[in-house]
Amino acid sequence: MIVSGLTLLAAGAAAKFARDAALHTETGANAAKDALDHAKATSKLELRAYIDVADARLEGDLFSPVMVIAVKNFGQTLAKVVQVRTVVDLGREPLPEPTLPDEWRTDSGIQLAPGNDWIFRFPYDVQQAVEADGKGGVIARVTGQVRYFDVTGEKRETHFRIRTAGHRLGENMRIFPDKIGNYIT
Repeated sequence: MIVSGLTLLAAGAAAKFARDAALHTETGANAAKDALDHAKATSKLELRAYIDVADARLEGDLFSPVMVIAVKNFGQTLAKVVQVRTVVDLGREPLPEPTLPDEWRTDSGIQLAPGNDWIFRFPYDVQQAVEADGKGGVIARVTGQVRYFDVTGEKRETHFRIRTAGHRLGENMRIFPDKIGNYIT
């Protein structure tokens, strides 16, 4: 009878330890699954294409400058079917909100490898901007959208607004991102 009681007690203790071990195994398995899911999501983000504005500058002389904008694939994989549409607004501040055209550029649809850029040049008709209605400073603004697919097949977009700081004789003109309109999806 004592042996039966001790056997029963030992069996109960073994069952409790087995139950605790099963719970710890399940907790460990769930943690491993969560770590794998996180690693997959992180690698998907790290390996995708990231297109953004790499350079924005003015070239040429003060009376006939050209706005140069370069978009670059900062990611680690190919950006596929890269399409771009842009609109240039010239005038005096404040300019009305830009409206992008429905059409994409005819040279769109390229592939952009990691580290490569795509350069666009926009003539800046200074005379048109100076003669525009309004009392604000003379300004040129390029608004654009880049649409592409990354290696996972997800559609991505980059929106940008680049503007000049003004146009005064004897001063260097600057070009920089506008306060709004610059974001990536």
